[in-house]
Amino acid sequence: WYLDYDFRGASTEEMAYVRVIRTGQNLATLAADVGPVVDANPGDLWILGNEPDRDTQDGRTPDAYAEFYHEVYSFLKARDPSAQVAIGGVVQSTPLRRRYLDMVLSAYQARYGEPLPVDVFTVHGFVLREDQTWGAGIPPGLDAFASEGMLYELADHRDLEIFKTQMRDFRRWMADNGLRDKPLIVSEYGILMPADYGFAYEQVRDFMLGSFDFFNTETDAETGYPADANRLVQWWSWFSLNAPAYDFETQEGYNGNLFEPSSHQINALGVDFGQYVAEHAPAGTDLVLDSVQMQPPLLVASAAPMTVTVSATVHNLGALDAQNVRLRVWRNDGAGAFTLLATSASHSIVPAAAQNVTLHAEWPFAALSAGDNPLLLELDADNGGLENVCANQQMAYVLTVFEQELGKRLYLPVAVR
Repeated sequence: WYLDYDFRGASTEEMAYVRVIRTGQNLATLAADVGPVVDANPGDLWILGNEPDRDTQDGRTPDAYAEFYHEVYSFLKARDPSAQVAIGGVVQSTPLRRRYLDMVLSAYQARYGEPLPVDVFTVHGFVLREDQTWGAGIPPGLDAFASEGMLYELADHRDLEIFKTQMRDFRRWMADNGLRDKPLIVSEYGILMPADYGFAYEQVRDFMLGSFDFFNTETDAETGYPADANRLVQWWSWFSLNAPAYDFETQEGYNGNLFEPSSHQINALGVDFGQYVAEHAPAGTDLVLDSVQMQPPLLVASAAPMTVTVSATVHNLGALDAQNVRLRVWRNDGAGAFTLLATSASHSIVPAAAQNVTLHAEWPFAALSAGDNPLLLELDADNGGLENVCANQQMAYVLTVFEQELGKRLYLPVAVR
């Protein structure tokens, strides 16, 4: 999977694209700017904001972020009920940043009379000083709590034990707030400081590979994600793929890039990344929606059946069992509105490319109208957060209802030379 801090990219069969709507988005033009993207990509994951706790990124006070989140969340869910929505990641998991999130949750509850709704949680994983000298600064609206800031030193930026503690503490915070059953994505982390500051290739490599080991193996029976064998973290994204290296003249750029942005040549760190993934990539599910059949195959309004049944062939190319897989059938009502027509019985699907499972879903014919009925077929599983490839779990289908029987004779066109 990948992200580019925008929402206009595209998933492929090999890689899912995670969409990000920044807090600078004009909410009055959501329908025009974002609506067509939502319509074309049902079920996608949307992150709302990027580091809303940092003035130099999407800085918003807790109240302002809660309002932004509510407006965009409501828009996305109304337009696409299957959309997955995530809260924007704060810079790091420290007491001050978790206080910021506490205030966001409280502001949302006070303003809208209900808990903040969320499908996925994200957090960033940097180790940065929290004051006004350097680092992450103080979150907007939290000046009164500046004394709670962590005064990390420069060398702490690559301290793997501090990093691990941050992740454990964040999962504990999620559990304490009734959010343990949400997947956690570390959507940005790495080493930002330049090599000349004590962050040479070897130090960056060791930090990166150590973090991978931690993510792959760290579990907690009280705070981990139950659908992922109690692992703390489900997805993560190293920063960065190809951001420019730090330039002392311009004072811009970062450390930790896997590729050179101009030449596109892979760096030594990129080679390390690739080797690790090849050897240690965590097992996941990979559900594939292969083929679909409708029964009856021809629908005529004048001779309507009582029900319509769709049969979908599914298999699992991953390495883990997909638990309680369901087929959902949605009717696309236009303008981003969807109506759930049917859900199949659940079925666990083992990893076997050659083993196909057929799921059946049935709904009343009366739910259809004459003419073309655009449908969305979607696979869902209890452990769907472990899906390796998301783009092959959905299929658009147009089901046509004819107003009267077709003629008994079919005529082929005549080709004249």
